[in-house]
Amino acid sequence: IYDGNAASIVAENSKRGVVVQAWSPLQRALRGNRKDACAMIGQKYGKTAAQVALRWIADMGCSFTTAGTRKRDGAPARFRENLDIFDFKLTQEEIAALAKL
Repeated sequence: IYDGNAASIVAENSKRGVVVQAWSPLQRALRGNRKDACAMIGQKYGKTAAQVALRWIADMGCSFTTAGTRKRDGAPARFRENLDIFDFKLTQEEIAALAKL
């Protein structure tokens, strides 16, 4: 039963060997206090809010997909940026703070 806590869903699925995958478009998911929190953490690492969010997803043991196929929208550069998340690591405190949002 979903209790509104994404971390508990990931933990329960992990017990069963199920990898959760994030599908929500980042622009939709990164609004308000989520975007602000990711942006603040990103400043520390020289990363965008989206990169922090994707790193958090990976650190939670989940996988993700990124979208963007239209060159006119800058998709190739954004795709590369979205995958440039493995040269920094979030602290346990940062992971926990983001999990509460």
